[in-house]
Parts: sequence; C-alpha cells; structure tokens
Amino acid sequence: MADTIEVTQDDISQAEALQRALAGPRPESVDVCAAWKTIKPWWPWIVKIVGKIPKVGAAIAKALEYLGQFLDTYCK
Repeated sequence: MADTIEVTQDDISQAEALQRALAGPRPESVDVCAAWKTIKPWWPWIVKIVGKIPKVGAAIAKALEYLGQFLDTYCK
C-alpha cells in the first residue's frame, strides 16, 4: 500500500510565495548568500515538506537542516 502525503492549503500558499520570490531574470553567476537570504524564510516549510516523503524524507530533511545551519554560519 502506498503512503499518502497530505498537502494543506498553507503548503500550496507557501509554494506559490516561494515561486514568486524566485521569479525573475537569472544572473550568470550565483551569489549563494543572496540566494539563501531569498530562500531562508521558506526553509522551515521546505524541510517540513521534504520530511513528508515516504521512507527517505526524514533523512533528507535532516540533511537540509544541516545545510541551513551551514548557510546561516557562512552568510553572516
């Protein structure tokens, strides 16, 4: 039996807000800290959604938490 993932209206709203924040022209080079500053408000939601993936979600979510901590330190 397949596991189901519940997607709430709040999840949809967060995804739409993130999509709007990331829309626009893409530079040739990427400023990692500027990208992190844009994505960071949605990071907890991203981690939560990834954590819902059956079987592997918890491990990936933990890795994303570590990545977020690293970026917080790197981009001070």
